[in-house]
Amino acid sequence: IDEQVALMAISPSKDVDGLHPLNLAKLATIQAFKTPETSPEKPNATWSGPGFSVACTPLAVVELLDRCSVKLEGAVVCVVGRSSLVGIPLAMLLMQRDATVTMVHSKTIDPPEVCQQADIVIVAVGRAELVTAEWIKEGAVVIDVGMNLVRKSKSQKSLVGDVNLAQVEPLCSLITPVPGGVGPVTLAMLLRNTLHAAQRYTTSIIDKFVSSEQEEGTKEEEEVPLVESNETTPVDSEQEVLPLLEESPEEKHPLEEEATNNQDQNPEH
Repeated sequence: IDEQVALMAISPSKDVDGLHPLNLAKLATIQAFKTPETSPEKPNATWSGPGFSVACTPLAVVELLDRCSVKLEGAVVCVVGRSSLVGIPLAMLLMQRDATVTMVHSKTIDPPEVCQQADIVIVAVGRAELVTAEWIKEGAVVIDVGMNLVRKSKSQKSLVGDVNLAQVEPLCSLITPVPGGVGPVTLAMLLRNTLHAAQRYTTSIIDKFVSSEQEEGTKEEEEVPLVESNETTPVDSEQEVLPLLEESPEEKHPLEEEATNNQDQNPEH
């Protein structure tokens, strides 16, 4: 199956994995997130969601760093791996948070030397225990995104990351385990993306309904016919009033009319 054909077949608004080319392009051109506003009451405040879905694993990495109060602004971050699934979107997210990002890949000269300069090292290449002690400076933060199934013996397999945990853990200040590190948070970010996508869809439906109701109301007001008024046109001057009074006969009270008729019938009285 062609991966790009499959991705293009998905609607960008329903792409909760954040892998559609349009969503990746938005991440490159739009400020996706705001810096968390932390306070003593909300020490673990997180970003507000964007108007589109961002790849779940990069979201999970930044979420972990925020939850552990790791400062990203001005930090030197080394991202090992340049895939469109993790490396590239993660680098864009980190740069939006004002980190100084270096990408390490298969053509990088002396990767261990490059990574030793970093305050934060994030590894996502899919090679079991690639990163050893010589890659990490003392006190660095290490995020291990890799998951690799390694055969320990003929009958035993184990799941390990891209970082040699036994060698690196004594050097770093923080490190994520494999399994149980980035993976569960990635699942949580997928559920968050799904929730945000549903909220955006619901909001769009409500907006369309409200706008259609307003348009119908406007059309009804335009189609209402003008009703002729029965009110008498006001007269502006005495010259117009006098002719009307002269032309109209003097009206008598009903009792006066009855007395007149009686006199006509009985002339003796």
